[in-house]
Amino acid sequence: MSAATTVQAYERLKDALGRFGRFRLRWRRLHGLGRFILSVPGMLLGWVLLDAAADLPAWPLLITFFFTAGWSAWKSVALLAPLFRMRMDLESEARAAERLHGSLDNRLIGSLQLGRDLAAGAGHPDTRRFVERLVDQAAAGLESLRLESLLDLRDARRALGLALAVVLAWAALAFGAPQVLQQRMVRLHDAYAVAWEALFPVELEVLPGDIAVVRGSAVQLELHVRGAMRRDAEITLEDAASGERQTHALTLVDGRATFVVENAQAAFRYVFGYGERKASSFEVKVGDLPVVQAIHFEITPPPYTSAPNYTLTGLVPKLAGLPGTEVLVSFKANTNLHGERSQVAWQDGTRQALQISGRFGHFTFRLQEPGRVAIHLTGEYGKGFEMPHPVAFDIELLSDRPPSARIELKQKKILLLADQAAAFGFGWKAEDDFGVTEVRLSYKIDTVDEFLDRKSREGSATRVIDPVRDRVQGIFKDIFKELQPPLEPGDRVRLELFATDNNTETGPGVGRSEQIELVVVRPDLSGFVDKGFALGGLDGALGLEKLQRLERAKDLLVTPPKNVRNEPEMKVVRAELKAEGSAAAPPARHEDATSRYFDALSRAGQK
Repeated sequence: MSAATTVQAYERLKDALGRFGRFRLRWRRLHGLGRFILSVPGMLLGWVLLDAAADLPAWPLLITFFFTAGWSAWKSVALLAPLFRMRMDLESEARAAERLHGSLDNRLIGSLQLGRDLAAGAGHPDTRRFVERLVDQAAAGLESLRLESLLDLRDARRALGLALAVVLAWAALAFGAPQVLQQRMVRLHDAYAVAWEALFPVELEVLPGDIAVVRGSAVQLELHVRGAMRRDAEITLEDAASGERQTHALTLVDGRATFVVENAQAAFRYVFGYGERKASSFEVKVGDLPVVQAIHFEITPPPYTSAPNYTLTGLVPKLAGLPGTEVLVSFKANTNLHGERSQVAWQDGTRQALQISGRFGHFTFRLQEPGRVAIHLTGEYGKGFEMPHPVAFDIELLSDRPPSARIELKQKKILLLADQAAAFGFGWKAEDDFGVTEVRLSYKIDTVDEFLDRKSREGSATRVIDPVRDRVQGIFKDIFKELQPPLEPGDRVRLELFATDNNTETGPGVGRSEQIELVVVRPDLSGFVDKGFALGGLDGALGLEKLQRLERAKDLLVTPPKNVRNEPEMKVVRAELKAEGSAAAPPARHEDATSRYFDALSRAGQK
């Protein structure tokens, strides 16, 4: 056998082993790849399906994920590294073929090594022929023998089948149900946040906490999570009356979330949740602004009036009454009221507390001065529940008019003789709205001319009315009977009647009558007046009413004209007049004291 034939046999042997080696290397790599897919993506797929089915809690989810991730990392190194290191070696392939065939007994490895030596020109010449034949037979045997059929590819095919199933499952999740993968990522992030927040706790701050709002207004509720690792939060609203609950998902932005109740109609409680943590429960109370639904005024006039109580219903723009009138204002609101914030504001700026019981309230006051009263009501929840327009009314004070007093005399100026003045008397009347308690007669005595040089005197007489009456009358008589020294001609008496009412609030009112003036005269010609003579109110008592007093001449140097009159004879009736002259002598400085005295009486009669 020639050298060329030997080389050809060796090459044929190498080609047969190479085909077998490449086939076996390919399947070894495919088997390794299948095992990798089963160990890494398959393990992750199992974790995804397990969480999707069981909804694992945070800690088990995080632990299983880290275990799966660690396993996958280790398997990736353990399975992928050999795949990249796999190389085909003819001697290894020859041994593998001999091991798979079982009857070659190192023929392939020996033929391969001997043929390599012959092709390189080595070997003993005596054995060359034998080696050439051995190599040729080995090559012919390999060409007739299908070594690939000797390989057991069942494990590799099974691994590839399962790997294909894993790949198809991942593809189905990625394209058919991506939310499953997204949820797993979110849950994994939340689980990581739970673990982190367990080591470094977060703080939940809720605003505004417990509050009260006006019905129909908007309520903004806020959650602030310090150190938040997640973006999801929630809020649970519970109706305070029915207990019905509603949960709403929230998204944290920079650790903050806001929920707005647009139109609050009833009280409710709310709880913010972040992960596994729940914030404290708070309550939002809903109330109405106060509105006065009914109001009435119970009015008690001052006791001295003896007037009965009376009631006014409904809001009155003005409340009128006497000073000292007691007023009880009662009202009913549409909602419960705040006892401390509900007040009465007076015009001068002072405040008065209200007596509050639920929806009802009242207060009392006395009419003392005019002004304006404003009732400011606040709902039971306090600040923010003030009524927009207070209930206001004006106070008008009515004046208690003083009583009227009247002396029952037609004439306001009377001339009397001394005896008549001593027995002088008159009737009187007094009236008042609510009662007269006292009637007092006051007099002042002086003279018609300072020439008489008499001291002024004053006096009074009182009548107490018990019980008090609206209308009273009586008589004052013998007023000056006991007067010492008694009235004398030339004295002038001014009389006034005072009536006092029973007003105990602003002080008693006093009414006064017109002044009556009495002039005491004596019966002589000085008492004549122009065309008349008044004596105790009896004109012409002495029959001298036709006499006229002649005026004196103003110029004493002119001789007055003489006038002779023939008067018819008149019969004069004498009357006894009790009159006493003054014991005091006229002042020495007057030369004609008596004349001037009667001249004074004459002038008094002309007034």
